[in-house]
Amino acid sequence: MIKKIIDNVYLKKRTLKKVIAQFKYVTDKNNLLSSIIANDSKIKNKKILVVAPHPDDEIFGCGGTIKKLSKQNHITCIYMTSGGPTLQKMEYPSPEIIEKEALKASEIIGINKTIFVKLENSKITFKKNDKKTMKKINKIIIEIKPNIIILPAFLENHLDHSATTQLIINSYLENYEAWFYGVHTPISLPTHIIDITKQINVKMNALQAYKKTLLKDPMPKAIISLNNYYGLTKIGKGWAEPFIIMNSTRARELIKRI
Repeated sequence: MIKKIIDNVYLKKRTLKKVIAQFKYVTDKNNLLSSIIANDSKIKNKKILVVAPHPDDEIFGCGGTIKKLSKQNHITCIYMTSGGPTLQKMEYPSPEIIEKEALKASEIIGINKTIFVKLENSKITFKKNDKKTMKKINKIIIEIKPNIIILPAFLENHLDHSATTQLIINSYLENYEAWFYGVHTPISLPTHIIDITKQINVKMNALQAYKKTLLKDPMPKAIISLNNYYGLTKIGKGWAEPFIIMNSTRARELIKRI
């Protein structure tokens, strides 16, 4: 019991530290003002990499944006794990079923290529001396040569998500534009907003492809409601997805301070 209390206090302090770091970034006079409606129509002929800690995160966090960008760009998605039991949900379909559902969802949402890294679910960690994992991640990304990497926000409370971001940021050291999305921790101060009103039905269809993975899971309804909130409050209509966007060098500097 004492250990559980200490862990909870640690996580709360950790979250507060991340929120403060994010606030300092978006209010910095040298950076973009909060909540700019992104002109995504200018993003053409780019190699875009989407990073999902688990299958379904790519749809939860940025499914509408993926669909919107898929018309004029090549999109690859890497899944760090193939899902599986968690402390909250022990009954889960097999990794083979989850991967099959991910492939169906990726086809619906407009992803051109999928890669399953197959790290252990709920046990993704970032250690600077873990050269084997970092080399593996770096090799995958070098082959893609992305202009844009869309990955979990550094604010995410889910440890698999925050560790995934650390792995990507520290494994691949080339220059690119980093787009951070939220799943378990909503982005309170986004730098950019993507209007996905026309893509919301496709996003919902992609979530439905995870029929067994998301069985009785309240997350799809919660995420769509959150997208509606961002749409109504940030662009005055429909549905939207929030992002924190910055160049990779700036992202690496920021994450070092967290």
